Amino acid sequence: VIMTAKLSYTDHIESIVSKSSQKLGLIKRHCNMVCQVKAKRTLYIAIVRSLFEHCSPIWRPTSEYGLNKFEKIQKRAVKFILNEQYASYSDTEYREKLYELKLLPMSLKFLYTDLCLIHKIVYSHIPLQLPPYLHLYNKESDFTRTTRLQSERDDLHIVCTERAILESFELSFFYRTHLAWNLLPLFLREVSNPSLFSTKLKNYMLDPGIT
Repeated sequence: VIMTAKLSYTDHIESIVSKSSQKLGLIKRHCNMVCQVKAKRTLYIAIVRSLFEHCSPIWRPTSEYGLNKFEKIQKRAVKFILNEQYASYSDTEYREKLYELKLLPMSLKFLYTDLCLIHKIVYSHIPLQLPPYLHLYNKESDFTRTTRLQSERDDLHIVCTERAILESFELSFFYRTHLAWNLLPLFLREVSNPSLFSTKLKNYMLDPGIT
Protein backbone atom coordinates (compact mmCIF):
# COMPACT_ATOMS: atom_id res chain seq x y z
CA VAL A 1 0.00 0.00 0.00
CA ILE A 2 1.41 3.39 -1.05
CA MET A 3 1.17 6.09 1.60
CA THR A 4 2.59 9.59 1.27
CA ALA A 5 4.42 11.56 3.96
CA LYS A 6 1.12 13.37 4.62
CA LEU A 7 -0.62 10.02 5.33
CA SER A 8 -2.54 10.20 2.07
CA TYR A 9 -3.46 7.18 -0.05
CA THR A 10 -4.20 9.21 -3.19
CA ASP A 11 -1.16 7.83 -5.02
CA HIS A 12 -2.18 4.29 -4.13
CA ILE A 13 -5.74 4.86 -5.37
CA GLU A 14 -4.46 6.28 -8.66
CA SER A 15 -2.14 3.29 -9.02
CA ILE A 16 -4.96 0.79 -8.42
CA VAL A 17 -7.30 2.57 -10.83
CA SER A 18 -4.60 2.55 -13.52
CA LYS A 19 -3.73 -1.13 -12.97
CA SER A 20 -7.36 -2.23 -12.95
CA SER A 21 -8.08 -0.33 -16.17
CA GLN A 22 -5.10 -2.02 -17.83
CA LYS A 23 -6.17 -5.46 -16.57
CA LEU A 24 -9.72 -4.96 -17.83
CA GLY A 25 -8.40 -3.85 -21.22
CA LEU A 26 -6.20 -6.97 -21.33
CA ILE A 27 -9.18 -9.23 -20.65
CA LYS A 28 -11.32 -7.52 -23.29
CA ARG A 29 -8.58 -7.86 -25.93
CA HIS A 30 -7.52 -11.44 -25.25
CA CYS A 31 -10.77 -13.02 -24.05
CA ASN A 32 -13.04 -11.72 -26.77
CA MET A 33 -13.94 -15.31 -27.71
CA VAL A 34 -15.46 -15.88 -24.27
CA CYS A 35 -19.20 -15.35 -24.56
CA GLN A 36 -20.62 -16.84 -21.37
CA VAL A 37 -21.69 -14.23 -18.85
CA LYS A 38 -20.65 -16.41 -15.91
CA ALA A 39 -17.14 -16.90 -17.32
CA LYS A 40 -16.69 -13.17 -17.99
CA ARG A 41 -17.93 -12.32 -14.50
CA THR A 42 -15.38 -14.75 -13.04
CA LEU A 43 -12.57 -13.16 -15.06
CA TYR A 44 -13.53 -9.70 -13.82
CA ILE A 45 -13.71 -10.74 -10.18
CA ALA A 46 -10.46 -12.71 -10.26
CA ILE A 47 -8.28 -10.36 -12.30
CA VAL A 48 -9.70 -6.86 -11.87
CA ARG A 49 -11.86 -6.54 -8.78
CA SER A 50 -9.36 -8.49 -6.69
CA LEU A 51 -7.10 -5.43 -7.00
CA PHE A 52 -9.78 -3.35 -5.26
CA GLU A 53 -9.95 -5.74 -2.31
CA HIS A 54 -6.31 -5.90 -1.22
CA CYS A 55 -6.04 -4.02 2.10
CA SER A 56 -8.98 -1.80 1.10
CA PRO A 57 -10.01 -1.02 4.72
CA ILE A 58 -6.75 0.93 4.95
CA TRP A 59 -6.75 2.91 1.72
CA ARG A 60 -10.32 2.83 0.37
CA PRO A 61 -11.66 6.14 -0.99
CA THR A 62 -14.30 7.82 1.15
CA SER A 63 -15.28 10.66 -1.17
CA GLU A 64 -17.81 10.36 -3.98
CA TYR A 65 -15.14 11.54 -6.40
CA GLY A 66 -12.79 8.73 -5.39
CA LEU A 67 -15.51 6.08 -5.41
CA ASN A 68 -16.63 7.12 -8.89
CA LYS A 69 -13.19 6.27 -10.27
CA PHE A 70 -13.71 2.66 -9.25
CA GLU A 71 -17.36 2.64 -10.29
CA LYS A 72 -16.38 3.69 -13.81
CA ILE A 73 -14.07 0.68 -14.06
CA GLN A 74 -16.83 -1.63 -12.84
CA LYS A 75 -19.36 -0.11 -15.27
CA ARG A 76 -17.00 -0.88 -18.16
CA ALA A 77 -16.65 -4.41 -16.80
CA VAL A 78 -20.44 -4.87 -16.59
CA LYS A 79 -20.82 -3.87 -20.23
CA PHE A 80 -18.10 -6.36 -21.16
CA ILE A 81 -19.69 -9.15 -19.09
CA LEU A 82 -23.13 -8.60 -20.60
CA ASN A 83 -21.80 -8.09 -24.16
CA GLU A 84 -23.16 -4.54 -24.18
CA GLN A 85 -19.95 -2.58 -24.72
CA TYR A 86 -21.66 0.18 -26.66
CA ALA A 87 -24.70 0.52 -24.41
CA SER A 88 -25.38 3.63 -22.34
CA TYR A 89 -26.79 2.94 -18.87
CA SER A 90 -28.74 5.33 -16.70
CA ASP A 91 -27.93 5.13 -12.99
CA THR A 92 -31.04 3.01 -12.41
CA GLU A 93 -30.26 0.67 -15.31
CA TYR A 94 -26.67 0.27 -14.14
CA ARG A 95 -27.83 -0.62 -10.61
CA GLU A 96 -30.24 -3.20 -12.07
CA LYS A 97 -27.41 -4.74 -14.13
CA LEU A 98 -25.28 -5.03 -10.99
CA TYR A 99 -28.00 -6.83 -9.08
CA GLU A 100 -28.59 -9.09 -12.07
CA LEU A 101 -24.91 -10.11 -11.85
CA LYS A 102 -24.99 -10.19 -8.04
CA LEU A 103 -22.30 -7.50 -7.89
CA LEU A 104 -22.32 -4.70 -5.33
CA PRO A 105 -21.81 -1.05 -6.30
CA MET A 106 -18.27 -0.09 -5.33
CA SER A 107 -19.41 2.10 -2.42
CA LEU A 108 -21.19 -0.93 -0.92
CA LYS A 109 -18.36 -3.30 -1.89
CA PHE A 110 -15.83 -1.28 0.11
CA LEU A 111 -18.30 -1.04 3.00
CA TYR A 112 -18.90 -4.80 2.80
CA THR A 113 -15.17 -5.46 3.17
CA ASP A 114 -14.96 -3.05 6.12
CA LEU A 115 -17.86 -4.75 7.89
CA CYS A 116 -16.49 -8.25 7.33
CA LEU A 117 -13.24 -7.18 8.95
CA ILE A 118 -14.80 -5.52 11.99
CA HIS A 119 -17.05 -8.59 12.41
CA LYS A 120 -13.94 -10.75 12.75
CA ILE A 121 -12.53 -8.28 15.29
CA VAL A 122 -15.73 -8.17 17.37
CA TYR A 123 -15.93 -11.97 17.48
CA SER A 124 -12.15 -12.43 18.01
CA HIS A 125 -11.63 -14.44 14.84
CA ILE A 126 -8.36 -12.59 14.18
CA PRO A 127 -5.63 -11.28 16.54
CA LEU A 128 -6.78 -7.68 16.25
CA GLN A 129 -8.76 -5.76 18.85
CA LEU A 130 -10.93 -2.68 18.95
CA PRO A 131 -8.93 0.46 19.83
CA PRO A 132 -9.23 1.86 23.39
CA TYR A 133 -11.86 4.41 22.38
CA LEU A 134 -14.27 1.70 21.16
CA HIS A 135 -15.96 -1.05 23.17
CA LEU A 136 -19.09 -3.16 23.10
CA TYR A 137 -22.03 -1.70 24.96
CA ASN A 138 -22.39 -2.73 28.59
CA LYS A 139 -25.75 -2.08 30.23
CA GLU A 140 -24.17 -1.45 33.62
CA SER A 141 -21.13 0.68 32.82
CA ASP A 142 -22.57 2.54 29.82
CA PHE A 143 -25.71 3.78 31.53
CA THR A 144 -27.15 6.92 29.99
CA ARG A 145 -29.94 9.17 31.14
CA THR A 146 -31.39 9.23 27.64
CA THR A 147 -33.97 6.47 27.80
CA ARG A 148 -34.47 6.33 24.02
CA LEU A 149 -30.74 5.97 23.38
CA GLN A 150 -30.51 3.29 26.06
CA SER A 151 -33.29 1.24 24.49
CA GLU A 152 -31.73 1.42 21.02
CA ARG A 153 -28.49 -0.18 22.15
CA ASP A 154 -27.80 -3.89 22.48
CA ASP A 155 -24.85 -6.06 23.56
CA LEU A 156 -23.35 -5.88 20.06
CA HIS A 157 -23.60 -2.10 19.78
CA ILE A 158 -20.13 -0.51 19.62
CA VAL A 159 -19.74 2.56 21.84
CA CYS A 160 -17.23 5.30 20.99
CA THR A 161 -15.78 7.44 23.79
CA GLU A 162 -14.05 9.97 21.51
CA ARG A 163 -15.58 12.77 19.46
CA ALA A 164 -14.67 12.95 15.78
CA ILE A 165 -13.18 16.45 15.65
CA LEU A 166 -10.65 15.83 12.87
CA GLU A 167 -11.82 14.61 9.47
CA SER A 168 -8.88 12.17 9.30
CA PHE A 169 -10.18 10.50 12.47
CA GLU A 170 -13.80 10.55 11.31
CA LEU A 171 -12.85 8.79 8.05
CA SER A 172 -10.48 6.29 9.65
CA PHE A 173 -11.35 2.59 9.48
CA PHE A 174 -12.44 1.98 13.07
CA TYR A 175 -14.48 5.16 13.48
CA ARG A 176 -16.32 5.03 10.16
CA THR A 177 -16.91 1.27 10.36
CA HIS A 178 -18.23 1.20 13.92
CA LEU A 179 -20.99 3.58 12.80
CA ALA A 180 -21.89 1.33 9.87
CA TRP A 181 -21.79 -1.74 12.14
CA ASN A 182 -24.27 -0.16 14.54
CA LEU A 183 -26.68 0.48 11.67
CA LEU A 184 -26.84 -3.20 10.74
CA PRO A 185 -29.92 -5.08 12.00
CA LEU A 186 -29.29 -7.18 15.08
CA PHE A 187 -30.05 -10.46 13.29
CA LEU A 188 -26.98 -9.82 11.11
CA ARG A 189 -24.65 -8.75 13.90
CA GLU A 190 -25.63 -11.83 15.92
CA VAL A 191 -24.21 -14.17 13.25
CA SER A 192 -20.86 -15.21 14.72
CA ASN A 193 -19.60 -17.41 11.87
CA PRO A 194 -17.57 -15.18 9.50
CA SER A 195 -18.46 -17.10 6.32
CA LEU A 196 -22.16 -17.10 7.12
CA PHE A 197 -22.02 -13.44 8.11
CA SER A 198 -20.37 -12.44 4.82
CA THR A 199 -23.01 -14.37 2.85
CA LYS A 200 -25.94 -12.89 4.77
CA LEU A 201 -24.42 -9.41 4.62
CA LYS A 202 -24.03 -9.56 0.85
CA ASN A 203 -27.61 -10.78 0.44
CA TYR A 204 -28.77 -7.92 2.67
CA MET A 205 -26.80 -5.39 0.62
CA LEU A 206 -28.06 -6.83 -2.68
CA ASP A 207 -31.56 -5.87 -1.65
CA PRO A 208 -32.44 -3.07 -4.12
CA GLY A 209 -33.96 -1.15 -1.21
CA ILE A 210 -30.53 -0.75 0.41
CA THR A 211 -28.70 2.43 -0.60
